[in-house]
Amino acid sequence: MSTENSNEQVMPVWEMHSSNDFCLGKTIPLNQREPYKKVFLNINSDNSPNGNTVIVGMSGSYKTTFLKEMARDFTSKGMNVHEIDLQGDMFIPEENICIKIYANKRNDAINYGINIFEFDKYVGGPKSNSRVIVNVIKKSIGSLGVLQSAVLTRLIRDFYKYSGIDENDMSTWNKQTPTMRDFVEFYHLIVKKAKNEEDIFEKLSKKIDKLNYKLIQMENDSSCDDDDLDKISKKIQNLNDELSNVATTYSQYSYDSLKGSKHNQRIKHEAEIELDYYKDKKVFQSLDGLSYLIEEFSSEIIFHGETIQLHNEGLIRYDLSELTTEGKPTSAILFVEILLNQIFRFTKSRGLYSKLKTKKKGKKYDTVIVMDESKLTLPTGGDKDNSFVLQHRIVSEGRKYGLCAIWASQMGKSFSREILMNSANKIILKIEPIQRKELAKQFGIENPELLEYTKITGAALVDLGDNNFIPIALPFANKNSFNKKSVQARPF
Repeated sequence: MSTENSNEQVMPVWEMHSSNDFCLGKTIPLNQREPYKKVFLNINSDNSPNGNTVIVGMSGSYKTTFLKEMARDFTSKGMNVHEIDLQGDMFIPEENICIKIYANKRNDAINYGINIFEFDKYVGGPKSNSRVIVNVIKKSIGSLGVLQSAVLTRLIRDFYKYSGIDENDMSTWNKQTPTMRDFVEFYHLIVKKAKNEEDIFEKLSKKIDKLNYKLIQMENDSSCDDDDLDKISKKIQNLNDELSNVATTYSQYSYDSLKGSKHNQRIKHEAEIELDYYKDKKVFQSLDGLSYLIEEFSSEIIFHGETIQLHNEGLIRYDLSELTTEGKPTSAILFVEILLNQIFRFTKSRGLYSKLKTKKKGKKYDTVIVMDESKLTLPTGGDKDNSFVLQHRIVSEGRKYGLCAIWASQMGKSFSREILMNSANKIILKIEPIQRKELAKQFGIENPELLEYTKITGAALVDLGDNNFIPIALPFANKNSFNKKSVQARPF
């Protein structure tokens, strides 16, 4: 933590950007003799293990205003900032691009979208991304059965194979990525083929059962001659042979049918789709039960718009306010999750940041994710203990690729232990009294009385990597709340 003496407790906002580092505000003195000191956040500091930051603050605590000033400062210092704006209130004049995500197709604007089937070509590949897609869907809709999850994962993996992308052959991973529209067509094709096979088996089985029943009746009837019994027996044998042939040749037959479809032009190599997996009664029921889910997701405009270019530099604001105001939080969660995946993959694709030719001397980061209301997409439930969840990988691995994240939420419990352990900078703004005890334990605040400062609008507790929380006054605060008489009168 770097400090600088100053004469006034509440500084003007412009002073946040007047130094090489971002100035958070000034320390609140414990007595009249103690001087005010400026407190700086430097995500590139050698003394700080990482640049990740968590911010907690209730509505009206200047949390959004604070984040906007952080984004402004990072941008002015030549960093690339991805500002994820769920409420539409994070605009600043310095933004380079605003990517507005619409809830419905617009003819008077660019409809941006994102391809959920794009995958990491350096780690994991299509098999890994199949699991990612299923986890994203489970997270956004709240639940998905164990069997449905398995069937959907298998379906997506088969879809990649059908599109000429073999999970076991990295030479195919650079082929054109299929789209949601392609996936829907593939799904209906698989259902149709699996259903047809189910009908064939059922039809033959019913015929055999009927003839067997008839044969038993004839055998019990002394009036039936042997020729009639032989005829029925031969029919049963022929049907059994037919049923056996269907069972042994079905996989190749179905694959040949698939190859003859209009998708044939996209198949560049032999990738057998084992449709016998989908004909299992329970699997088919799960597959058929996914119909509504797939149709619902495929109708989302976010999967059909113009591709977002992640190599754009400067401040990029993703305005998702139309999704949240029109009652489509699922769409917003989906978009953010996929976007974070793509930002992480893009920074990784450049290689280690320390080896980049574009790396600036003394800099550890060139890309920052800034997100308010992050509770919507942060890990919950069992994922809070999963080190491989995307948000955990960003905070634990991102520094190697020049990426750090600023997460902000109204609730401290939104942050997992993994995120807190990998976030050197912690900032607590005004919070509800009910949160104080839990925050003291969660954030490792040895003196819980310090949280009394969070009663004051415009005050904050900050720990900038040295495991030492100190109270500061933000530049947005009311000066009357921080005069020395008020400080001296406070018992804490």
